[in-house]
Amino acid sequence: MRKIPNYLNKHQILKLFDVTQEPDVMIAIFLALFCGLRIGEVVKLRKCDFDFEKRFLKIVNGKSPNKSIEGYGKDRMVALPQHVIIPLKMWFDVIGNNEYLFPSITFPNKHLSLAHLEKKYWVCLEKAGLRDVERIDSAGRKIRKYNFHTLRHTYATLLWEKTGDIYAVKNALGHSIA
Repeated sequence: MRKIPNYLNKHQILKLFDVTQEPDVMIAIFLALFCGLRIGEVVKLRKCDFDFEKRFLKIVNGKSPNKSIEGYGKDRMVALPQHVIIPLKMWFDVIGNNEYLFPSITFPNKHLSLAHLEKKYWVCLEKAGLRDVERIDSAGRKIRKYNFHTLRHTYATLLWEKTGDIYAVKNALGHSIA
């Protein structure tokens, strides 16, 4: 049986925004929630991937069916909502000449690590009271109800509620329509 993924409701989203104080985490949440991006896609974003005039964002080498092969993922274009543009332009000013939207703290000319962003996001979930344990797996590990990928599920859910078109949702997420 296929399980329906968890997603955040509007009250939970507002709680998350209220407790998020670090600007890089806020921008990452914006992009995942309003563009349907995966955490790996978010951390790899470069400034040159954004077209503010046409309101598009280019995702280069998105999800890869074989993660061990670099450059094997899919590219896609994602609509950039108007309300995300001003905070992004402000963030561009903050990061200055860095190539990456989320530059590494320790390695120049590299992007922030996925693990680092994930840890920062977990802190926000904790502050918002959203680090609920959904279940314990067979190895005794806690499986949390919400994680960064939940933002992508929330985007898909909101888009589906707005359009009622599952094909539009699949296309927006970069999934095959076959």
